[in-house]
Amino acid sequence: MVIVGGSGNNYGAVLGAFIIWFMWIQSSPMGLWVVEMISNNMQDGNTLVEFLEDRVFYLRLIFMGAILLVIMRFYPSGILPEKNKEL
Repeated sequence: MVIVGGSGNNYGAVLGAFIIWFMWIQSSPMGLWVVEMISNNMQDGNTLVEFLEDRVFYLRLIFMGAILLVIMRFYPSGILPEKNKEL
C-alpha cells in the first residue's frame, strides 16, 4: 500500500491503502465480468468455460499484480511522492 501511494508522506500511504482495498474488493466482480465476456460466444458445456469459471477468483492476483506493475512503471516514487524540502 505504501509502494502504491508513496512512502514520503502519510497521505500517500492512506491513498495507497484505499486503492489497494478498492481493487481487492472489486477484483472478484471484474474477474466474473471478464470470464462472462470471454464465454459469451461459447457453448454452455464447453470445458474452457467451466475451467475459467472455477478459477475466476485467481484473477484477483493478476489484477493486483498488474496494478503494482503499472504504478511502479509510471510512478516509481508512488502516486504522492515525497516533496523535496530545500533550505
